[in-house]
Amino acid sequence: MPPERIALNDVTDQTRNFTTTAMLVRKHPPKKSRSGANNLQQLVFENRERFQMKGVLFDRDIDLFRETLVEGKEYDITNPIIARIPEMFKRTEQVYQMTINAATQISETQSALPSYLIPLTKVGDYIGKNERIDIIGIAVHMHDKAIVRAKSSGIPYEVRKVEMLDTE
Repeated sequence: MPPERIALNDVTDQTRNFTTTAMLVRKHPPKKSRSGANNLQQLVFENRERFQMKGVLFDRDIDLFRETLVEGKEYDITNPIIARIPEMFKRTEQVYQMTINAATQISETQSALPSYLIPLTKVGDYIGKNERIDIIGIAVHMHDKAIVRAKSSGIPYEVRKVEMLDTE
């Protein structure tokens, strides 16, 4: 039986065999768990109704999804593990979080959502649409990606230096 399509805000720890659609709005750098036994990476997903849900990757799954999950892109996420957020880790009113592992199917949607970084020559394409456009900076040079290792966990992650036009 194919998975049922369910909105992110309707997913609970009782939901099984489902697909939800959400944009990855925040991908924190990997770090060691409080116990120091595991590596973890925290994520934040948001659907088009602006409902957010935390996500988490552990150990080998961090490397498995390193290139797949990119901030600002929308994904169909099939069968992640949904669990209640323990009270000691709750910092928001969110009740559930998803754990993404090797059994989770993730595919990028073909949505027409604009990127947060667009060429200045393309800004005109967005004027007159329903979205509100704020230009908060102009990148004058984007350096190549570099690999940086976290001091605490030793886990590598990619960074890119962006030089911005000084507007003051």
